[in-house]
Amino acid sequence: MKKKIYLLPLALLSALILILWGCEKDKDEDVCALFVLTAKVSCEDATLCCPTDGGNCYIVNPEGADFYCDIKNATASDPDGCTAAEAAYIAQFCSKDISKTEEATVKKELRQHFNKLMKEARTQSVCN
Repeated sequence: MKKKIYLLPLALLSALILILWGCEKDKDEDVCALFVLTAKVSCEDATLCCPTDGGNCYIVNPEGADFYCDIKNATASDPDGCTAAEAAYIAQFCSKDISKTEEATVKKELRQHFNKLMKEARTQSVCN
């Protein structure tokens, strides 16, 4: 009888440790998606990422440093501080003769895509 009393807590503890260890996730996960413009503007495809740990979103730059959003630069019209990242992407990866209306269209689509990714990243950080 004494053996069963000692083995039961040990078995339960072992099961709990295995469950917790098996469910552990990497805290630096990112939610990334390829961004392709629907507008008739010539820009290279970009990959946008938002970390699930609450960090700043960014546009992947295959040629060097990524273009990061900065929440410190947030405004009423740009609540996530992504205007500088969007402008840097447009300047480097869109055709040089882009008009102001085309630039506004690209920014609008980028912002919509960022908002979608941020919502997904928040959901994944809470649910996982």
